Amino acid sequence: EAKKAGETPSLANEIQQLTNALADYRPRVTDDPLGWGLEAMYDQFISGRPRTRTLAAIHPRALHPSHLSLPFRLYGAMIGAKIAGEAVAPPGKVDELIKLSLKHEKDATERGYEEHSSINRVMLAMCMLCPGALGKRPTDPTIVI
Repeated sequence: EAKKAGETPSLANEIQQLTNALADYRPRVTDDPLGWGLEAMYDQFISGRPRTRTLAAIHPRALHPSHLSLPFRLYGAMIGAKIAGEAVAPPGKVDELIKLSLKHEKDATERGYEEHSSINRVMLAMCMLCPGALGKRPTDPTIVI
């Protein structure tokens, strides 16, 4: 809307356009480990947690050791699984991957160099130490779709 002198501009038109564009939106899920983990984390903020069943169904693909070829992507899935809990993946699966990941990082250190080593270690530490910090708090809003 056009701004009148001394008034705060309105976003009403933009909000209406987005409302119309998202009218039939349904949350989707990917088995890409980084995307899967992000979707698992985000699902807690959506009313009814609509992705939970699909996330659980494809967790074996997202939480697979083969993703250690680009570790931070797997670590993103592990963080999402820790936050979303057993509704999307068995806790033992993440614990198993943490053990493999620690060995992977140790081996990478002994080799002397690995691409993305800083982000790999930060994300693994996040998974191990404080994934609950990313959990939904009672005061956080819930998105209704």
